[in-house]
Amino acid sequence: MQRRSLAVLLLLSVWGVLLTALSVARYSAYNSGMLDLGNMVQAIADAARGGALHYSAPNGMVSRLAGHAEVIYFALALLYRMWPDPRGLLVIQALLAASGAWPAAQLARQLGMSHRAALLCAASYLLMPTAVAAILFDLHGDTLAMPLLMWLLLAVAKGRWRWSFVWAGLSLLCKWYIAGPIALLGLTLLSRRTAPFALADVPHRRRTGLGLVALATAWTCFVFFGLHNWFRSASSGDAAYLSYYFHDILHVDMSGVLDRSINVVVVVLPTALLWCWSPWTAVPALAIIGPAMITTGPGAAYAWSYHHYAAAVPFLIAGTIDGARRRAAAVPARRRGQYMAWQASLLFCTTLVFHVGLSDTPLAIPFWRGGPGSGLDPSGYRRTSRDGLKDRWLAATVAPGRSIATSNFLAPHVADRSTLLLVRYPDEAGAAQLAQHLDMIEAAYPDALFDFLTTSGSGYAGGVSYDHAAIRELLQAPQWGLIDARDGLLAFARNSPLQQLLPQTLRTVVDTAPEQARFADQIGLVQANITGAGAGRWHAIFRWRMLGTAPSGLSFPVSRLDGVGNARIVHLPMMILRSAHWQTNQVLEEQFDLRLPPDLPPGRYTWRVGWYDGTSPFAAATDTRSRIGNEVRITQINVP
Repeated sequence: MQRRSLAVLLLLSVWGVLLTALSVARYSAYNSGMLDLGNMVQAIADAARGGALHYSAPNGMVSRLAGHAEVIYFALALLYRMWPDPRGLLVIQALLAASGAWPAAQLARQLGMSHRAALLCAASYLLMPTAVAAILFDLHGDTLAMPLLMWLLLAVAKGRWRWSFVWAGLSLLCKWYIAGPIALLGLTLLSRRTAPFALADVPHRRRTGLGLVALATAWTCFVFFGLHNWFRSASSGDAAYLSYYFHDILHVDMSGVLDRSINVVVVVLPTALLWCWSPWTAVPALAIIGPAMITTGPGAAYAWSYHHYAAAVPFLIAGTIDGARRRAAAVPARRRGQYMAWQASLLFCTTLVFHVGLSDTPLAIPFWRGGPGSGLDPSGYRRTSRDGLKDRWLAATVAPGRSIATSNFLAPHVADRSTLLLVRYPDEAGAAQLAQHLDMIEAAYPDALFDFLTTSGSGYAGGVSYDHAAIRELLQAPQWGLIDARDGLLAFARNSPLQQLLPQTLRTVVDTAPEQARFADQIGLVQANITGAGAGRWHAIFRWRMLGTAPSGLSFPVSRLDGVGNARIVHLPMMILRSAHWQTNQVLEEQFDLRLPPDLPPGRYTWRVGWYDGTSPFAAATDTRSRIGNEVRITQINVP
């Protein structure tokens, strides 16, 4: 193997390891959610147990075969049986996606570029913002298809028709709609005018084109008339499937059209300067870009940073390389090599500029800017001590195989079970669906200090109150009770013995005693009493008076013990059960039981309490950035 070929392998290996590390870091920092990593892990774990890729949807169990038909997940299930950890799946996806740089470089060499120019083309594939975003966005079939489609295009360019069908078949197994670009690729092969890669006069070109069209059509028919019918459920019919992505398409306004147009520009512009000279080579990408652009759900699914454009990347890269070849054909033969090298440099520079400006890797500005949800922010790649607590708490609290509902970002870490729902789904403002699911689950695990935060438009998404409606539902639901709480992580169970429950109550009382402490002249502490209740339990009573300046309806108190990390005591009655209409001079009394961490060393600890503004984007950290006034020392407790 030549030294420059080794350079391509070194490049894709280093980049693949980097993307693997970032993808695993995001998961380990509890910033990968149920949608979509949790769903994928649950489905793959089901296949590893001999199932048909079933996962829990809000309306019941659904098979992946009744939707996107990601048959490729059965192969991942074999890996999962050997290493039952979502991180193994993320490693495979990142390394497989990075491997697509090799056929990209070989395609450039096949079309006449030098080794150095081919290396630049491989680097451009790796740097494409759309490709990088897809690799770092959980686990998806279209991301797995991206390198396979790159191999397909190389096989077509070399006239290796049998291998073309092999790679096309593997790509189709990743998601059924990969049939779209494969069919369009086949159609371009039917005509001398539209044939890519100078294949106009190559034997069997038309036969191969017809074969690819037939393969894509046959697979689509098999999926819709076979798999979808065999694995259909009440919530996963074809009508429901299409409605999920396009239900609101007629209500997209001009701002929505503009937003979609900007995102499409981000997808295509890094390569557009060259593929415009070979548009027929790039045109199969339209089968991906078109539907992704007009989708209306879930969320901003049309955004370039989602995974939906991943399968367009190979065709844009191939179109760029072919465009450089076509432009070079007009240049004198003695200058073609130099001209194609310049074109490859142009491709590399444009993709690098877009990558530096948009991507979330150490080569890019967003990574170092430190905004919410990017770079080394706790909602990005940085793992905090609380994330370590989540590992230990879930392992000790969540029983294997139990039917549960969890907070969104806890879900992928406990996904190997038949029933896994969310206490709140991202598309709902409250927790209406949880009320319908309570009879389907045995336990629920919301997060009262929900610590994921990212920018969304002119504001933020996530924030401390994300699970609060679900917690209120669980606190008020008959037969349900709180059985454990650690640093805001809550465990509720159904029909638990009375001695396991941690009661949480709130009532209005008459108390004219003066305040013992004030919190920025908004809230007064009238009384605080902490007593041991035996068996490691403590009972707390707090009385609060609302003063003249009304606090935010989302403000809440949190207690802590000096010198004890990740053991904050959330006052759930005042945080969750308090009415938004707390009147001036009205006194509320909260009573709640708690357990201190079982590994807390014996000793004497100072108990402090503070109030925090829940509207602050930093409220989950309960530090000075969101604190109302100052913390107050309550008492000292003796832990035996």
